Amino acid sequence: MNVMLKGLLASVVLVVGAGAIGDASAQAVAAAQCEGCSYQQKIEAARGEVDFGGVAVFSLSTGEINSFVISPNLTITEVPVRAELADYYAELVYLYQRNGGSLEFKVPIDVIRSDMSAASGRAFRAQSAQAAASDYDLPENAYEAISNSSKMNNVHAWMETKLPSFIAGGQSVIRVFNPAVWLGSKSSQVYVRLEFHDQSTVLITYNYDSKMWERVPNSARDGHNNSIPEKREDFAGGGYREYNFQGPPSTDIQNFLVWAHQNGIPISGSVSHTRLACSSAGGGAVQCVAY
Repeated sequence: MNVMLKGLLASVVLVVGAGAIGDASAQAVAAAQCEGCSYQQKIEAARGEVDFGGVAVFSLSTGEINSFVISPNLTITEVPVRAELADYYAELVYLYQRNGGSLEFKVPIDVIRSDMSAASGRAFRAQSAQAAASDYDLPENAYEAISNSSKMNNVHAWMETKLPSFIAGGQSVIRVFNPAVWLGSKSSQVYVRLEFHDQSTVLITYNYDSKMWERVPNSARDGHNNSIPEKREDFAGGGYREYNFQGPPSTDIQNFLVWAHQNGIPISGSVSHTRLACSSAGGGAVQCVAY
């Protein structure tokens, strides 16, 4: 059965395919993304995802989803899509379409500060956004998002109740973040890119299993789009990594030097240079050189 979602919140009425997806309560469904695919291509995508068992094939751009079952003898059968999965998918497509064809949402840190201020009943004006920062223990940049779990927990707590309505323009899409069934595919995961004043960013996502918002490991970027290392061994990226700090913001290289010192990484060469190279021979100690 092929389900085309007509409009952002079209009604999808589907029944459960007994062999496709079990009746366990909360669960991830094996899934393959196949954008704008023909029926034959969907079958091929299903076979490429699992050897046998149930699998969903979806296309966010067209709003289509199909459920297949591959038997141990390798025959493949299309079955009805489970109702809970259809409901979840309808809202996922709504988010995707509302966000211009992406499941990554950009949220400036001041949006969180503003909302916290409004929730506490204090008057908030756009020009007072920076002053309001002192009232809330939130990370100031991506480095703090990595190093200070307490501050990030405040961000996660805000997202727990505020984000669904924020990104959906006031429409309730809470089931996308706490569904009974969801697609077990990275391409169907909803992400939030938290943006800071220094142009650094970090990704956050909802963990369906733990029912909690979490920071995505190794997702932090500075204003120059350099990857921000989380641990000492990450500075060399497994062997060698270069960092480019040419041009503004100047805070990027300053934050990097402080972060390197805190992680015990020696840096040689003049710090007036705007390029650094970090290496670790044979998995040994990491060293960085400014050039």
